[in-house]
Amino acid sequence: PGRVMDCVGVRDMAIDGYVYLLWERGLIRRFLGGMDQPPPMSLPDAALSQTVALFAHPEEEKGHLYIADRARQRVVELTKEGELVRQLQAQDPSLFMDLRGLLVDEAQGRLLVTDGHRLLLAELPPLAMSQ
Repeated sequence: PGRVMDCVGVRDMAIDGYVYLLWERGLIRRFLGGMDQPPPMSLPDAALSQTVALFAHPEEEKGHLYIADRARQRVVELTKEGELVRQLQAQDPSLFMDLRGLLVDEAQGRLLVTDGHRLLLAELPPLAMSQ
């Protein structure tokens, strides 16, 4: 029989060749072929308060991970190794007050987020050249 993992508290998942599981306070575990790929990725508890959604570019080696943090009204962008790239916040904080889901089109520079009542489309700012 295969291993059974307790997924209580998992908020979202994303697949890009790896399977990523996201817990509420920003812990991300990555699996390949059913095997845990250590180390788990996590920002300090203070960095993420109430994570609700995770997005990974579907091609394994490309793109970043994006996490919607409802409590801090932002989207956090990480490398696939778990390093912080940047955080994205709306100029009008009320637009991100009830984040629930997200989708990122890095090639077209688009960020789509859902809240309790709307689907919002925003321009994904280009990364600085040093990143």
